[in-house]
Amino acid sequence: MPPFSKCRGMVLAAEGAVSKGAKSLGTVITYASYRGTALAAWCLDNNIPCFIFYGKYKHEDISPVTLDSVLELGVDVIPVPAGRYGVMVGRAKKLMPRGGIVLSHGNTDRFMVESQYIEASLTIASYPKYRTGSWVFPTATGLSAAGAIKAIVDLGLDIQPILYLVGDSKVDKVLNLIVKHSGIDKMRLKYIRHSQNLDEPMLCDVPFPCNIYYDTKAWEYVCDSYNELHKPVLFWNAGA
Repeated sequence: MPPFSKCRGMVLAAEGAVSKGAKSLGTVITYASYRGTALAAWCLDNNIPCFIFYGKYKHEDISPVTLDSVLELGVDVIPVPAGRYGVMVGRAKKLMPRGGIVLSHGNTDRFMVESQYIEASLTIASYPKYRTGSWVFPTATGLSAAGAIKAIVDLGLDIQPILYLVGDSKVDKVLNLIVKHSGIDKMRLKYIRHSQNLDEPMLCDVPFPCNIYYDTKAWEYVCDSYNELHKPVLFWNAGA
């Protein structure tokens, strides 16, 4: 599966749901999310029935790359009318078989934070030079950065977190979520707002697997601003 931090969180959520008795798993994806790819790959490896629901707009006639990656795994995708995320999850729950669980933001967010905390701690232990400098986080809601920033805070490191914001979430809402999960001083957070809409892909060369709706946009910022950033620079590949 793509090596994105949110995918690792999805795996933790799936393991937790099955350990509590879930007989099948599902999730709702959008054009920008690889959470469906992560769940589909894990379910195939563990022989768990998987149901991927896609919020489809009436005017859509092109399959997004995130949907293609699920189909390539041989997992069927079930369309539901696009709309508010909570409404799409409600529709997905009605389509799940008895004993199945839909993994939504409400029951996976803590796993996303936990997985990033673990990965950031391992990164710091394995690459001591990144105990200082700048860490750049592509994010729409702040969730893909919160766990890693919590590791920075807990270890007392002199690192400048830089949030590269994509999407239309209000800045204060993003910052408050990160403060809630990480305990960081809000004044320590630096952010840059991307000018494009989230649904506009960024097509440029990136030397690693990358989500064209999230990370690619932040990677361009790093390349353009590298000389101005406190070194060394670590790029957090959130992805989904």
